[in-house]
Amino acid sequence: MIHSALVVGPGRIGCAIAYRLLELGIEELWVVGRGGGKVAGVCADLSEAFPNCLVRPAGSSRDVGEVDAAFLAFSTLSWSPSVGFNDRQVEAIENFRIVRQLRQEFGRTKFGQICVISNPVDLLARYVSEQFGSGWVYGLGSTLDARRCRIAVERLWGKTVGELRCIGEHGAHLVPLLSEATDRDLPREEYESLRRAVFESAGQIIRNWAVPLFGPLRCCFEHLDAVFGDSDVQTTLSTMLTEELYGVCPGIALGVPVRLHRGSLGEVLHLDISEVEQGLFREAGEFVSSLYQQVLLQV
Repeated sequence: MIHSALVVGPGRIGCAIAYRLLELGIEELWVVGRGGGKVAGVCADLSEAFPNCLVRPAGSSRDVGEVDAAFLAFSTLSWSPSVGFNDRQVEAIENFRIVRQLRQEFGRTKFGQICVISNPVDLLARYVSEQFGSGWVYGLGSTLDARRCRIAVERLWGKTVGELRCIGEHGAHLVPLLSEATDRDLPREEYESLRRAVFESAGQIIRNWAVPLFGPLRCCFEHLDAVFGDSDVQTTLSTMLTEELYGVCPGIALGVPVRLHRGSLGEVLHLDISEVEQGLFREAGEFVSSLYQQVLLQV
């Protein structure tokens, strides 16, 4: 059970997560951000909404004891239509630097579990795990991919589908498990077509407004409800692989199906997926592993 939490990044998503955590009953909340005045204002505003909870700014380990969970919701990249919305390397370099700074300020053993919302989710989940050495680091992103894919499949196929999970990278190398939605063995081209539809949809949001907000928030809230629940839940999270999965060696973080047991990671699920999906998952692993090494050289 989470009784205390730290939220890094008092932006739109970070503030919404902080509010939801307090709604769900945490007793202590710390907020970290670059602007001291803004962070103090956010904490004061949250304190008015939840006067019986401790809500405080945090600048270093001196301000915070050990907390049950940390939520990384910062963003260092200013999007514009001229910037590719899936430019993972640019974003990763800047966000890795923020993680390194947090490691210097808060040490390795402050947090029970660390939830990564900031992009690129898969690269950051691995980097955070290596920097902090926490028992459970995971990233959100695969559930949002699944929501987008489900909408795209219904538009492309002209029929309603039930549960549709996604694994792999939260980005260009997402792997929709179409084998769960049809009895047919689909060719690779079907997956590529679906990927294009998903990215075009997300691209329209970015070009016409800003970085997507409500879709990611819905996924974050559903995850928090599962973490605070008393039952076992199956979902997909980006987490470090501790054993080979579909031909991908351990040591990297990718979106995989998992079972949560009363808010804690129970186990990674081994699903019976198609050969095409296994191949796409291996490609995702190769891409994420290569990009991770490239980013490390520039941090």
